[in-house]
Amino acid sequence: MKISANRIREFVSGARKRDEFVISKVAFIREQDGPSESSFKSSILPMLRRHEVGRSYLALTQYDGSSEFHVALCFSDSKSTELLVNEVMELFRTQFNREDHLDILFLNDLQQKEIERVCAPFYIRELTQ
Repeated sequence: MKISANRIREFVSGARKRDEFVISKVAFIREQDGPSESSFKSSILPMLRRHEVGRSYLALTQYDGSSEFHVALCFSDSKSTELLVNEVMELFRTQFNREDHLDILFLNDLQQKEIERVCAPFYIRELTQ
């Protein structure tokens, strides 16, 4: 099942339930990075390879002109989505506090260009010949 680029998956670490919502506009503010984020990014690398994700970003975002900030794990060119989301959520749950939340966004081409203006990918799939 391919998830629309305008659908956000929100996951709260302490909850078993996740929410899905639709946005009309996402603003990418900057890369989200620090010691815990770096550890998380390193931990998900095997998943990204297994699911053939093209690029991955961890970004601070805003949606639909809101003043609220959200941390979003953003993927481009992923071959699988639902299983990847489930695996990421399980890992996130083990590494972060119950109150922490993470949004998951599958980028369209325009969003990928926008995010690259403010955030470097922490993962780029190696192409084999």
